[in-house]
Amino acid sequence: MIQLETAQLQRTPIFEGVSAQVIEQFLASSPKTIRSYKNGNIIAMQGDICRSIYMLYCGKVYGSMVNSDGKQIIIDRITGPLLLAPNFLFATDNVFPVTAEVVSNEAIVLIINKDRFIRLMQEQPQILKNFLKVLSDRSNFLAAKINTFALKSLQTRLANYLYDSDSFIDSTKESQQNIADRMGVTRPALNKAIAKLVEQGCIELNKGKISVINKGKLKILL
Repeated sequence: MIQLETAQLQRTPIFEGVSAQVIEQFLASSPKTIRSYKNGNIIAMQGDICRSIYMLYCGKVYGSMVNSDGKQIIIDRITGPLLLAPNFLFATDNVFPVTAEVVSNEAIVLIINKDRFIRLMQEQPQILKNFLKVLSDRSNFLAAKINTFALKSLQTRLANYLYDSDSFIDSTKESQQNIADRMGVTRPALNKAIAKLVEQGCIELNKGKISVINKGKLKILL
């Protein structure tokens, strides 16, 4: 049986500033499910109805979209503890906008009853305030994504991605195909952008892997 640690739950933004006692009482009195996933498992598919609060208790997840032609774009990389798709729980069209796939050895997800969570926010103003902040932060994130995909050049988007890569991956290297998926472009288009950054001394390419060698030069391009 999976045991949840209150200290870990307090690290998630939704429970920021909330006492351990409140969290423990909530969990003890709430309908909930705790699920364990392995690397490569799907937590939710794009288009699935979102009826409950999904909290990634621990682990890492990629959120990706697939269009009608089968083209995949990686939208987000999430490390627990963090809520999954909180923006869409109360939406008119309340479906998961992305497919959530586990990319760590294990991920544990806490699924909380929606109606009970609403009552919790009514009972605990701090949690309501936290939830509104989470929604606002996600809106800012999505707005930044739109700006990145629609208004910036591929070279600038690539430079931005590589500059921030330490926030998302353990290594400074990432396969070209993964980056192409994240950028939402073809490999040939990505290769041209990579070649320009190599020429400028920002990165180096070795056996299909990209290594950042000068983050200062990358920053100038942002």
